[in-house]
Amino acid sequence: MASALAPFDAAGLKPSRRASLEPLARSQVHPLGLDTKAATPERPSRVVHAKKTSYVVRMPNQLRTMFASALLAAACSGNESGEAAGGGTDTSTGGAGGQMASTGSGGSGGGGGSEYPVYPGCAAPATTFTRTVYVDPAAGDTGDGSEAKPFGSLASTLAKKMIAPGDHVILLPGDHGALQVSKYSNPELENATTWTWFDFQPGATAAGLSIGDMAFWLITGAEVSASRAQVMGALYTVNSSHDVVLVDAHLYTVKDSTGWIVKDWLEAADGVFLRNGSCLSVGRTKIVNTRFGIAILSDGMARPATSMKVLVQGSEIANFSGDGLRPIASDVIIRDNYVHDVYVNDADGDTNHDDGVQMWALNGATYDNILIERNWIQETTDAKRPLQNDLQGISQFDGISTNVVIRDNVVLAGAYHGIALYGCQDSTIDHNTVGNPGSNTNQLWVGVFDLKDGTPSKGLTVTDNAATTFNFSPLTTVFVNTNNIDVLDPVATYTTFDKASMVFNLAPKVGSVLAGKGAGSSLKEPPASLP
Repeated sequence: MASALAPFDAAGLKPSRRASLEPLARSQVHPLGLDTKAATPERPSRVVHAKKTSYVVRMPNQLRTMFASALLAAACSGNESGEAAGGGTDTSTGGAGGQMASTGSGGSGGGGGSEYPVYPGCAAPATTFTRTVYVDPAAGDTGDGSEAKPFGSLASTLAKKMIAPGDHVILLPGDHGALQVSKYSNPELENATTWTWFDFQPGATAAGLSIGDMAFWLITGAEVSASRAQVMGALYTVNSSHDVVLVDAHLYTVKDSTGWIVKDWLEAADGVFLRNGSCLSVGRTKIVNTRFGIAILSDGMARPATSMKVLVQGSEIANFSGDGLRPIASDVIIRDNYVHDVYVNDADGDTNHDDGVQMWALNGATYDNILIERNWIQETTDAKRPLQNDLQGISQFDGISTNVVIRDNVVLAGAYHGIALYGCQDSTIDHNTVGNPGSNTNQLWVGVFDLKDGTPSKGLTVTDNAATTFNFSPLTTVFVNTNNIDVLDPVATYTTFDKASMVFNLAPKVGSVLAGKGAGSSLKEPPASLP
């Protein structure tokens, strides 16, 4: 069953998305240590330490009524009925309660049966707000926050401490500036116990968004764009905060990267960086033309400090030059995302080995309970474009993570490691499809390996996968390996596997090696790109 953040809803309507994007500021600390030794299938070069950013966006108001009626009982209406004047009672709907049921064993369930899903057990965004205030960058500094006399830009309004917890803040079209909020700049917002809704309207943009030490923020419809230098790394950063939900955002360094050279890709802004904190969500967000996509980082060493309760769902990471996603924390769900088109490689001067999803645990840290489910990862959608790169799919090369579930994903890439776990424990790789759509002849594998110090993986279950080959360490203990099917000829196996046009339908052909075997992902074709 499609999740609440799937590209299309139950009635076949595509949730609307903001057309414009604005930059979100990233954490001040973004050390990226690179191991520059040459990568090999057995020993890839690796990122030693890194951090990421995140952003938030929301559905335009004019579509919320239509979307709500189409979903009927999904309880996600957003029609506004609050008073227009600043300080008036706001009864507009900011999100529905309820959360997704847990799905399957070995990993957490999904976010919520609402317009703004959250990690299981986290608070759903409020449905009513204390007052409605309007913010218009074209207005002067003498407004009272009413619709008739709005406050100025959001940056100036926050600086003047005119926003209070419980507000529904309607951001009118225009440039709201670079937004940086913390307990030092806005102590009045630090210990909030009620939700504040930052409601970007079409045409409202920001030049970066950095949120530190905040709580109960709903951010919708944000368009964020900036250079890496402007945001010190990432367009959207959330640091040491809890209950922050970002939905329907569009983040980009530039809208159109046609003509970019290697230097541009290496110096692009990152997308999202979520560091520490808990109950953080990114949904239906499109990240385009960035260095890295989304990074989730806990500075803790073990539970409970490593638990972040992060949900990344229904989003798209397109045109990137580093890694798509990095879940470096406990209690993380990466679900129903579309990750595609990686640029620049070693020969171009990029020393990072690029992955669709990369995990690691360094310096003795351990991470637990990571679910990676129903994602489509594809290294390129255009075989003729410049600056191609061989992408690795879903991997963990360093340290120990436990209870990792990699389920029902598609990986179409060319750098050997389709799905690879080194030293993981009590983890599952189930019903995934892995293949090579590129021009090289590398055989992408699903693999279970020992750590680099020789410590074997243990408690691994690898079942019902389809891949070019499988590579399992004989030292792995408590190992279940059933119904994993080698697909040596994808053209003969799948309905459509056209490398030249990059068109794929992964339904098995009648009589093929997969026919009737029940192996491989339920995903057959790539999702539609977000607007």
